[in-house]
Amino acid sequence: MFSKINKFLTAAPAWDIDFLLRKLYRSIVGSEPDDDGAYHKEVEWFLDYLIDGLRTPRDMESFRKSNVFEQLLSFYASRSCNAPSKEKIVRLLLRATSVGGSTTLITRCGLVSWIQMCLSNQDPRQKMLRVLATRVYETCDQGRVAEWSNGAIEAATRSLVKVGA
Repeated sequence: MFSKINKFLTAAPAWDIDFLLRKLYRSIVGSEPDDDGAYHKEVEWFLDYLIDGLRTPRDMESFRKSNVFEQLLSFYASRSCNAPSKEKIVRLLLRATSVGGSTTLITRCGLVSWIQMCLSNQDPRQKMLRVLATRVYETCDQGRVAEWSNGAIEAATRSLVKVGA
């Protein structure tokens, strides 16, 4: 991990903060680890960094510009994503709903469809995913989402929550 962070720090005298996350994602999640057997430790460090770093709407905007949510949703479905990393990704998504990111997660990332896919694949985190579905819909701009989806998101969310009850 030291060499990756060191390489990043010495790469340039200045960085565009909005693309910092994309760069870190590529060098940690999207590449091989520095040491054998360290991949999951590095990924979990990165996910902890993301969870700790998402505190304000401005942070959410940086995450959006970096496309980090889309990349993490794709990573979640990959074989290289272990159970602790999946739980951290869901925690990060829940954190995003607390800083005004719900509408973005629904309209740009297809979060409700992603949750439906995970649940249909018998994901063991079903309760967490249903809580996420409820939370993302409750905290989004429901008028905008209804117009964007022609009411389909509300119906999908209701069916997800109803099935889990």
